[in-house]
Amino acid sequence: MAIADLLPEAGERAAASVFHRQALALLDARTGDLAGALRTIEDGLADLQRHFGPEGRPLDRARLLHNRSRIHLETARPDLAIADLNRVIELDPHHADHYFDRARIHRELGDPRAAVADYGTAIELGPPFPEEFYNRADTWSVLGEPSRALADLDRTLVLDPDHVEALISRSALRFSLGDLPGAEEDARRGLALSPGEPRLLCSLALVLGERGDLERADGLLTAALARAADMAELWANRAAVRFDRGDAEAAVRDLDEAIRLDDTPLFRFNRALGHLALQRHDAAEHELRNLLTREDEMDPDLGAAVRAQLTRCQTGTGVRP
Repeated sequence: MAIADLLPEAGERAAASVFHRQALALLDARTGDLAGALRTIEDGLADLQRHFGPEGRPLDRARLLHNRSRIHLETARPDLAIADLNRVIELDPHHADHYFDRARIHRELGDPRAAVADYGTAIELGPPFPEEFYNRADTWSVLGEPSRALADLDRTLVLDPDHVEALISRSALRFSLGDLPGAEEDARRGLALSPGEPRLLCSLALVLGERGDLERADGLLTAALARAADMAELWANRAAVRFDRGDAEAAVRDLDEAIRLDDTPLFRFNRALGHLALQRHDAAEHELRNLLTREDEMDPDLGAAVRAQLTRCQTGTGVRP
């Protein structure tokens, strides 16, 4: 802060040092010294308070508070981060980045509607930024608004045609909406940009599987697993393909891996169906009875399916719905 120190008046030095403190805090944060970064920011805030009072230099105060909010996020304190951003927006309400950052914290704190509102404000303030539309699309999906999510993904890809994450999301969303040509187009377009991306291989496999090309779907999912064996969804999707190919034994093995990675009721229910297909009624009944102890984790449709299959299992007539 040598240049700021040359200024004759202490208040001028405090104001001029704001950008220097931001830079020093950023350097500290990048080297892992988050405590040092926090001290630097708080020293700057104390200087502004001392020389200009609680209301003076609002934009400088907002810059430092914004930096402090990011440090709070790095130290897993989203409650403190959002408190700082609330104050930042009071001091400087016309800066899109403030709303964008607060939206992400709202998502982390489990308030997607507040996140959507902040992404909307960031977009209104402009200029258009692909990540604002992409993140809002993801939030619309969480809220069960697929048409709005699709519109925001479309806008993301207008602004950035090579946005691979948006292509991954739009391919999956189009598949869920029954748009197989659109899902395939996005998957292939994404793979041209990111060859071998496991999620895109999975999307393309789902399309091919839906069309009955089970052998190619199996091959694509196997290739995806070679790159991302820690993705439970890949194992579960390959299990579904192998079940459809008539290989229930292989499907159960894949579901074993999926459950090892992510013990969700749906994966266990599908494994019970695999046991039924293999005439392992005792194993299926054990799985289904255990699932009934986890009804609070299941939606009503899955709970009803578990009870129905348990009844069929007990009579030896269980089938895959």
